Amino acid sequence: MSYEWFPWYPALFRADTMHLTAEQDGIYRRLIDHYMETRQPLPDSDTALARIAGVSVDSWAMAAAMVRPFFKASAQGFLHHKKCDNVLAVQDGRNKKQSEKGKKGAEKRWKKNAKLQEAGSSGYATAMPQLWPEDATRHDTIEELSTNVANKKKNTKKKKSDSYTPAFENFWKAYPKNDGSKSTASEKFEAAVASGVAPETIAAQAAAYADHIQRSGAYTAHAATWLHQKRWEVDYATLPAERNQAHEPKQSSKRQRLIASTHDAFTSITSANAAPDPFNLRGSGGAGSPENAGGLLRGNAPVRQGAGGDQGNNAGVLQRVGSVPDAKDS
Repeated sequence: MSYEWFPWYPALFRADTMHLTAEQDGIYRRLIDHYMETRQPLPDSDTALARIAGVSVDSWAMAAAMVRPFFKASAQGFLHHKKCDNVLAVQDGRNKKQSEKGKKGAEKRWKKNAKLQEAGSSGYATAMPQLWPEDATRHDTIEELSTNVANKKKNTKKKKSDSYTPAFENFWKAYPKNDGSKSTASEKFEAAVASGVAPETIAAQAAAYADHIQRSGAYTAHAATWLHQKRWEVDYATLPAERNQAHEPKQSSKRQRLIASTHDAFTSITSANAAPDPFNLRGSGGAGSPENAGGLLRGNAPVRQGAGGDQGNNAGVLQRVGSVPDAKDS
């Protein structure tokens, strides 16, 4: 059974079936649907047609005189419908064309893959011709495939390691350790050598760059980036050896402002020795005297000092301005 759609034109169908009753119209529509679903002509049998339409033989006998003229009987015992046959022919032609295009594409891919395999490359086709050989069991074939995959991975790694030249390996050993791609760096290195740069020069400059990184603590560029930017032309002996300040931890501007404001507030309080002290904030011994340890500062916040050296009821007169060391530690 085919589930492919087919075009339906209600206006044309209504124009051809205006003379049919509702029951006859429904029977005719069911016959057309069966014709398109099975993609075959209808059997020229009243019993079979009644069963396809879903009605009794008597109901079909009453409607047959109006429905049969839409079909043409053949000598082989089938009823053909002209419009249905035309639509099916168009669909079959389209499917055949797509199938031929798919076969041509598959053949093209397999030919390309065969050429790559002959050249020793690792090309892949998008389909497999036969997964299980006829003379092998499924268990043996799975083990065989697993072994082939493992061997292929080993060969790929071996080819990668063998593809680097000794000159590049010397450069790679001299260059500082980094997470860059070795294969990309190899391409950049070979391009530099092809342009006329001596590989010994590049390796020597890489060693000088590694020494500079160790002395200065600067950021290590990827080898491919270093080669692409021709950094072997830099004189690393003349570069400053100071540690890169960009990587040192910095205090946030908010923290710096908080420290500065706390320092200013504490300075303004302790420098007011000559100013009037109606509330006896400085105590009898002055702001910086040992006697003031229990007067001006109590813990981490300034408080109001009473006449006798104890806290008064107005201890909250001054707000906390930040974390200030205890007077005993000053």
